[in-house]
Amino acid sequence: MGDLFMVVVAAYATQNVWQKALDRLLSMPTAVRLTQDKVKVFCNEHVKDDAVLAAKVQLWAEELVVCRLVSRSASLHSYLSTLAKDNQFRTIMNLYRRIVDECRKVDGRLSVKQPTNGQGVTFVSPNTWTYFIQAFFKCSRVDLVDRLWKEVTELNLLPHPEMWFAVLDGYARHHGGQFLKAQATWNRMLSAGIEPDEFAYGSMIHAYFYARRPLEAVSLFEQFTSFKKKTLQGKAALHDRLMLPLYNIVINGLCTNQQEDKARALLKELMDSGPQPDIVTYNIFLRYYARVGDMHRLAGVLRALKPAGVEADNYSFTTVLSALYKAGQDGAHITILQTMADTGIQPNVAMYSAIINFLVRQGGRENFQKAISLLTKMENESDKACRPNEVTYTGLLAGIHRDPSLSATEVKMYSDDLFRRMQKNGVNPNRATFHYLIKASLENSEAHGLQLAMKYYGQMQKNGISLNDRTWFILLSGLVRRNEKAVAKEVLREMFESGHQPDEYLGNLVKQLQR
Repeated sequence: MGDLFMVVVAAYATQNVWQKALDRLLSMPTAVRLTQDKVKVFCNEHVKDDAVLAAKVQLWAEELVVCRLVSRSASLHSYLSTLAKDNQFRTIMNLYRRIVDECRKVDGRLSVKQPTNGQGVTFVSPNTWTYFIQAFFKCSRVDLVDRLWKEVTELNLLPHPEMWFAVLDGYARHHGGQFLKAQATWNRMLSAGIEPDEFAYGSMIHAYFYARRPLEAVSLFEQFTSFKKKTLQGKAALHDRLMLPLYNIVINGLCTNQQEDKARALLKELMDSGPQPDIVTYNIFLRYYARVGDMHRLAGVLRALKPAGVEADNYSFTTVLSALYKAGQDGAHITILQTMADTGIQPNVAMYSAIINFLVRQGGRENFQKAISLLTKMENESDKACRPNEVTYTGLLAGIHRDPSLSATEVKMYSDDLFRRMQKNGVNPNRATFHYLIKASLENSEAHGLQLAMKYYGQMQKNGISLNDRTWFILLSGLVRRNEKAVAKEVLREMFESGHQPDEYLGNLVKQLQR
C-alpha cells in the first residue's frame, strides 16, 4: 500500500494539490508507513527523468508523514514513547526540529494556531509539546526542555497546563535528582495562574519525599486535601478511585522515609473511607518490608490480600522472592512457584526471568544449573506468556559473563549454547542485550572479560545495530574503570570517525578521556 500511496503523492504533487494528498494519507490506516528509503527507491524508479518533480515528491512525502503524525495525537505519543524507551534521541530531535521549523514559516505546513480555513495547514496541538517534553526527560536530555520551552514561547504560544505538569513531573522523577528545578517550576506555575491537579500535586509531593523532605511532602498533601474538602464535590472526589495514584505516592514516600506508622494509618483510612487500596498499594508495603527484612509483617501483607479482595501479581511474588533470598532461603524460588500455583496465579515470563536473574546473581555452578533447568522448563511451555524472551536470555548471559569463577572456555561454551537456544526459539539479541553483555563482560576482572566486551562491540556493528549514546557510555566508562585507557582512546577515535556527537553525559566522559 505504501507504493500505491507514493503514486498518489506523485500525482498530487504534479497537480500541486497538497490538501488532497494529506487527506488521502489521513484516510489510510496508521500501519501504512513511508520511510526515506522507500521514497528514494520510488523516485529513482518512477520519476528519475524529472529531477524537479523527484525532489518535490520526496519533500512532500517527508512533510506528509510529519503532518500525519502531528494530526494523530495518540500515534505521536506512542511513537515518541517507543523512541525514548530505546533512547533514539536523534530521531526524536530531528522530528522536533522539523516541526518547530515548519511552525516558524509564514507559509508552513504546520501551525500552533487553529487554521481559519482548514486548508493546507495542520494544527499542532499543545499535547505535541507535552509528548516531546516527556521524551526528552526519558532520554535524560533535561537541557532540551528549557530550549523547547523557549522556542514554544517564541511561537507566541501560551504554555498549556499539561506542559507545565509534564515539566514538573520530569524534574520530580528525573534520576539525577532535580528537586530545586521541580520546586522552581511549581512556583512559576502557580505564579502563572495554573491550578495544579492531583497529578501535579503527586509529582511535587514525590519530589519532596525523594529529596528526603517528608514534612513538606505531607504538608503539601494536607494542603491539597484541605482545598478539596471546601466543596461537596471536592470532598467526594477525595474518595474517588482516580485519587488512588496520589495516595499511593504518599504511602510510598512515607515508607521510603521510614515513616511506616503514618503509611499504615493512611492505608487504614483508605480501607475505611475509600478509595480502596489496590495491588500497587499493597506492593509498596511488600517492597518496604522486604527491604527492611521484616518477614513477619511481609507475611501479614500477603495474608491481608484475600480478605481485601485484591489478587497478588507477579511483582508481588518477585518482591517476596527477593526477601526470601535475602533471608538466606536457597529454595525460595520453589516456595514461591508453589505458592503461586496454590493461589491460582500462573507465573509469567517476567516472574520466571526474575527467578533466573536472582539465581545467576548469586553465582556458583549449582545456581547456574538451577537457572538453566528453569530456562528449559520455560522453553517447553505451551503458554506463550511463559516462554523466554530477550530479557530472560540476557539475564543468563550477563550472569555468565560477570562470574569470575568461570573460565574463558566455560563462558564461551555456555554463551554459544544460549545464543543457539535464542535462535531456535526465535529470540534475537537486540541493543539492550548487547549493552548488558558489554557491561557484564567489563565487570569481570579476568582478561577474557575485556576480550568479550570488544567482541560484542564489534558484533553490534556487524549485526547493523546502531550505537547510541548509552552504548558508547557503557563501553567507555567500563574501559576507564578497568584502567584500559589505550583501548578507550581507540574506541573514542572510532566514535568520532562514525560521526557520532555525544550528549551531555557522554560528553563529560569524553572530556575526561581527552585530558
